[in-house]
Formats: sequence, structure tokens, C-alpha cells
Amino acid sequence: MSRTSTVRSTHRSAVLAGRILRAGCEMSFTLSLALFVASAVSMGLEPGTALRAVRGAMLQFGVPLLVAAMAVAAFAALRIAHAIDAREVHRLRERLYFVAALMLTVLVPSVLLGVRAMLMPRPGGVIAVHVVEVLAWLLATWLLWGNVHDARALSFAGGRDEDQVDATRVSERSMSSIR
Repeated sequence: MSRTSTVRSTHRSAVLAGRILRAGCEMSFTLSLALFVASAVSMGLEPGTALRAVRGAMLQFGVPLLVAAMAVAAFAALRIAHAIDAREVHRLRERLYFVAALMLTVLVPSVLLGVRAMLMPRPGGVIAVHVVEVLAWLLATWLLWGNVHDARALSFAGGRDEDQVDATRVSERSMSSIR
């Protein structure tokens, strides 16, 4: 009987990790899309209060929330990777690591340079920073959309919800109750 309960608890933790992975991927995609839109909009804003508010929100709220959502997705993917060996999990983790590297090397410095350029405007310097930033956010958003697709495919293929009962699990339960 303890073996059956161990299988159930393992299945429950895998289902929970799958749900957390899906939520983390969807949240990171949504935040990345919002940061992409904010970056694109900030290209057209004149230096002033509105630009300062957009850039400040990107730096203080958007990027840290995106990092947190990506960390949640990475930890859940690591948990699932130990339980099952699926291509989707490996692709998902590779994309997360690439987007994290992209954020560290391009996006965070670009946001910081954008804030600096906003405070001390120089002709021509702001345009180059914004173009690189918008293209990098577009790449990150596209990669994180792939993670959403893989997380959804993984949850449908690899795990099943506990509300759905499989015929083999019914027989396991009935046999275990006899013993």
C-alpha cells in the first residue's frame, strides 16, 4: 500500500510541477511581451515624465518580475526533468538559459543605458540603444512563446490531471484495497 501511495504522491508532485511550469512559462512570456511593447513605445516618446515612467517601470518592476517568473519556470523544469526525459523539457530549459543570458548581456544593460540616455540625452545615442533593445526583447519574447508551447504540449503529453482516471489506476486501487 505504501508503494501505491508513493506512486500517487510522485504523480501529484509531477502534475503540480507541470502546472507551475506552465504558469511560469506563460507569465514570463506575458511579461516579456509587455516589456517588448514598453520598449517599442518608449522609442516614440519625447524625453520627459512619460518616458521616465515607462523606463522606470521597466527597470524596477518589469525586469525583476520577468526574472522571477523565469526562475519559477526553470525550477519547475528542473523538477520535471528529473521525473521524465522529454525533448520539450530540454528545449524549454535551453531557451530559458538563452533568454537569461540574453537578459544579462543585452537587455539589462540596454535598459540601464536607456535610463542613462533619458537622463542625459545625446543626439543619436538613444536610437541605437532602443533599436538593439527592441530587437532583443522581440527575440526573448519569441523564445519564451516557444516555451509556452512546449510547456502546454508537455502537460498534455506527459502528465494527466488527477480528475481524469485511467483504467490501470482503477485496477491498482481496487487490488491494493483487497490486500
